Amino acid sequence: MTEVEDALEDILEIEDASAKQVEYESDIKVKEKQSAEDMRKKAVEKLGETHKRKGDKKRMKCSKK
Repeated sequence: MTEVEDALEDILEIEDASAKQVEYESDIKVKEKQSAEDMRKKAVEKLGETHKRKGDKKRMKCSKK
């Protein structure tokens, strides 16, 4: 092979490695985004449960009088 062919082959290998790295990082971002979304949903659920519990306590105080 000539130097030009060797250089082109090296460039293609670097390009493939770069594409794999970008795909890997993209997958990580998607997983992190999904994880964050799940955490937000759990936090909202817990907040709703807290509001329900506090609302039930207020109702119990009112009905005892």
